[in-house]
Parts: sequence; C-alpha cells; structure tokens
Amino acid sequence: MPRVQPGDTVVAAFMGRFGRNFKEGVAIQADLASRNFAIREQINGGGSAAANFFRRVMLTQAAYQVESGSERIRIGLARASGKRIERPLALSPEQVDQYRRMADEGAGLRQTARVRRRSPATVRRALADNA
Repeated sequence: MPRVQPGDTVVAAFMGRFGRNFKEGVAIQADLASRNFAIREQINGGGSAAANFFRRVMLTQAAYQVESGSERIRIGLARASGKRIERPLALSPEQVDQYRRMADEGAGLRQTARVRRRSPATVRRALADNA
C-alpha cells in the first residue's frame, strides 16, 4: 500500500474486505497496526471498542493458525520419514512379548497386567495392536 502514509487512517467498508482471504486480510491489518496506522470500519461505527476487539481476535486467530499450520507440517514431515512423534509407547516390544507369552500359557488378562503394574486395558490394546 504505497499511498498510505504514517498517521493516516485506513477506512474499510468491512474488516473482512482487507484481503482475498482471512489470512491475507489479517496479515494486512497486522502490517498496518505494526506501523501505527489507524484502522476504521465504516459499517460498524469505525474505531469502536467492538471493532478493535474483533480486529485483535482476528490477529490472534491468524497467529494461532500460522503456528498450528507449521506444527502440522512438522508432524507430517516426521511421519513421512518414519519417525514416531506421538505419545511414547506404554509398553516396550519386550514387555509385549512377555505379556503374549503369559497369555499363551493361559494367564488371565488381569494377572498379566499386574506383572508390570499396567492396566488391563493397556495390555489388551498392546496385544491387539501387535497381533
């Protein structure tokens, strides 16, 4: 926006018209705010407290979307390379093998779970996942 000079007030018919999409509109508003330009919305009464609140909420939402988007990209790249980035496994492969042997020998689920102080649900999931 080369015609905007410091100290000017940018007036928009509606805050949603600052860009072609939400992200671009918020980026333009953030750029103007960082350079201390006044932003006023014509329809909703200009620089009202509600308009300022709405603008701040939009800026916060955009920052969250950027952060969560980069996190989703990082997770996707890690998964593509075969790395496990989720919650650590509750049981090691050796423990699962031990539980499987105990189950094959006829031990009950609760008895098997008590060996390593795990819940029966954890042991059941581990045995089902590695079947």
